[in-house]
Amino acid sequence: MFNQLANVSVDVSTVKYPVCTLGETSSVSYGIQKCPANRPGQHARPYLRVANVQRGSLDLTEIKTINVPDTDMSAFRLKPRDLLVCEGNSSDLVGRPAIWQGEIPDCIHQNHILKVRVNKALALPEYVLEYMQTIPARIHFRFRAKFTTNLASINSNDLRELNLVNPPLSMQHKIVEKVTELRKSIIQLKTEADKKKQKAKADVEAMILGIKPVPDAK
Repeated sequence: MFNQLANVSVDVSTVKYPVCTLGETSSVSYGIQKCPANRPGQHARPYLRVANVQRGSLDLTEIKTINVPDTDMSAFRLKPRDLLVCEGNSSDLVGRPAIWQGEIPDCIHQNHILKVRVNKALALPEYVLEYMQTIPARIHFRFRAKFTTNLASINSNDLRELNLVNPPLSMQHKIVEKVTELRKSIIQLKTEADKKKQKAKADVEAMILGIKPVPDAK
């Protein structure tokens, strides 16, 4: 399956829109390395771990803290619309991205998460997020990954060298709007399907208990 996807999806040189590297549109940087010297203390700051970064979303149910002096915060502080990319995980999840929207003040990220700060004059962070979840991007991360026992990892250069299909900003806006619209439709359809499933289960139980008549079979 992987080879089939690779054969049809790696080459983006023939697409309609210009292609550049992610590094041409964005800065890529590592977060802070956890060590005994920065255990939570006088300057305890919330920080994101790999567990907080899911594919396309963030899980902020558990946030830990790490000590970062005020003088170092400018280098590590996350800004709204920064992209966060996991450098290590399983081969299928390595490079999984999410977007930060400023949910927690003065939040930073650990060194196993790469921060991508997009130049908004060149690309939309929301569009880049969606692109990172496409098959060509997933194939890139998979091919670039270095493997150890049960773990694949990429580095900052692997991320910078990702080929990015980069349509005009106006088209990127339209793509993001359409994706948002489709995701809302999917959620609505799933909610309706869940309601129908629960009703069907209740109807079956009612028929078994004799509360509801069994319709004649066709």
